Amino acid sequence: MIPEKTVDYLKCAIANKVTLASLPLFVASSVVAIASFNNYQNLDHLALGAAAVFVAGSAGSLSFLTGCGLHTTYTYQKTKKHIKKYNALDERFTSMISSWYCDQAGLKLAAKEAGLEHLLPKTETRYL
Repeated sequence: MIPEKTVDYLKCAIANKVTLASLPLFVASSVVAIASFNNYQNLDHLALGAAAVFVAGSAGSLSFLTGCGLHTTYTYQKTKKHIKKYNALDERFTSMISSWYCDQAGLKLAAKEAGLEHLLPKTETRYL
């Protein structure tokens, strides 16, 4: 049985599009970079390795900025608790949630699962 916190993290990593893109990209490009530099005598492999290092660095930076999806998970769990306790989402609660993308992704996921997505305020971002 998979622990509930792990399942929550995986749901949030998928709901947060930045985390969904950056984590697999970071792992894949790191593997390519390591494999390329192992065959350092071939210049084509070195060029591929250099490009992979750049991609890994960029993806790693994105992962770092999103906290690897942990902030989305925190907001998701906080929102789930609120919904369970009050069986609703009120404006006081949603206004306390940061307008940052990661927080909004967690809030939206919890509201959607509870069928309360229609109670969310309209967000200014078009990426959710």
